[in-house]
Amino acid sequence: MEEWNWPPRYDATYRPDETSQHWFPVRETMDPELRDEHILARIQQVMAYAWENAPFYRAKWSAAGLEPEDVRSLEDFGRVPVVTKAELREDQARHEPFGSYLSVRPDQVRHINGTSGTTGRPTAFGISQPDWEAIANAHARVMWAMGIRPSDTVLIGSPLALYWGSWGAYIGAERLGATVFPFGAGVAGQSLRTINWMQQMRVTVFYGTPSYALRLAEVARENGIDPRSLGLRKLFFSGSLAPACRRSATRSWPPSTPRSTTPGRWRR
Repeated sequence: MEEWNWPPRYDATYRPDETSQHWFPVRETMDPELRDEHILARIQQVMAYAWENAPFYRAKWSAAGLEPEDVRSLEDFGRVPVVTKAELREDQARHEPFGSYLSVRPDQVRHINGTSGTTGRPTAFGISQPDWEAIANAHARVMWAMGIRPSDTVLIGSPLALYWGSWGAYIGAERLGATVFPFGAGVAGQSLRTINWMQQMRVTVFYGTPSYALRLAEVARENGIDPRSLGLRKLFFSGSLAPACRRSATRSWPPSTPRSTTPGRWRR
């Protein structure tokens, strides 16, 4: 089955036909029972790998009276204890810099990302090169399902710093074959420049937070620009959903404009 192996390995030249709805047509349209068999096999592979390479998981599962071999069905997987962010944060404090759940050797870490630490101790993520490639391929597959294609120009409208969402969108769009415009966000006065660059570079896809998309629509109107004229055909988001965004989700996008599925319009 397409690219179904462990540890993950990817053909960097692979890309589905642009008319295909699916990144992996066989995997994404297979019989549910057969799909569940493959999901179970992958769970078993991942758990065996984590057991051998990450002391955190071996200790947690042992405390629950479980070993990877005990998971013989998807129902068995329901017995595996949930891992909380607090546990990961505490483990990383005891085992700096990446915690005992790092599943590669420290010298294999090629990228460091992390959380902002606004609700507690920042959490660092040690990313190996195979991790980086797996994340790029996973994001490309998700974005393909959204309808994003190599002919698109994707503007990354969020900070390219520690936050993983920005980098995932960046490398996913790159892996998909789209043109990537890592404009960023967060600098005073940058919103109007974002809109101007959207027009100049004929951006067709926007990525950022829902609240920043709303802000861009406001800034556009304040400067006499109809947001519908920007030519965006897709918007996708990550990050928290602010109350104003939840209210707007029940109306058109952007607020006070007709909802449309026509390319070139802001879409809900």
